[in-house]
Amino acid sequence: MCKHYINWHIPICNECISIKKVGKYNCHFCHNDIETHKMDRCNVEYMKCILCNCFQPKSHKCINPDCYSKTHKYTCLKCSLYEHNINKNIYHCDLCGICRIGNKNEYKHCIKCNICWYIKSYENHPCKIDQKHNECIICLSDCWESQMAPSILQCGHSFHQECIDEYFKENYTCPICKKSAFIPSSLWNLIEIYVNNSNLSEEMDKWKTYIYCNDCENKNYVKYHPIYHKCNECNSWNTCIDYIIKKLIQN
Repeated sequence: MCKHYINWHIPICNECISIKKVGKYNCHFCHNDIETHKMDRCNVEYMKCILCNCFQPKSHKCINPDCYSKTHKYTCLKCSLYEHNINKNIYHCDLCGICRIGNKNEYKHCIKCNICWYIKSYENHPCKIDQKHNECIICLSDCWESQMAPSILQCGHSFHQECIDEYFKENYTCPICKKSAFIPSSLWNLIEIYVNNSNLSEEMDKWKTYIYCNDCENKNYVKYHPIYHKCNECNSWNTCIDYIIKKLIQN
């Protein structure tokens, strides 16, 4: 059985037909996990029915009159996709060129991003060119042609939801651009208390630090601290040191 879909029609990779591997895999994911080539599912011409083993042209149902001829809850001949999971909603977006998980009425395609956005977040979404071809840098696999749901941070970088949720158990910044994905209020309160109660030497107390803020992207001078520096522009602690100005004490 296929671990990705509930299906009884198997798309046949055109390249596999030439090397006589007909009907070995239950879906394109199963195929691509094993083979060194990828199934071009948009150009698949044939399928195999696992109920009667009939090899036939791709269709919505089996052409064998003696077969059960069951139809799936969802069939997309453009993507050679068959799914009978009654709890899963899928729709095909012609502009994306692939099928997506979700209710079609709840999504809107962005031409610039080249992906569909949830309608409620469409007007304020972080628009970046051609996000459809992005890879999740955490697991290094495709974000948009995966069984895992994609997630796009406010900075515009995309990951698998499962991957980024695991990453955020120990981090709060985007793995790519280092902008804060959310404000870790409790952490920042602890940093504030720690910095305010730090006892620096008389010499270090005169030093200044020139910092870069990962969140607002401004640079400014702040009071020196060995570890933490708050941005004067946006009050973020998500900063890094550019250089330190050491002012000597006059005797």
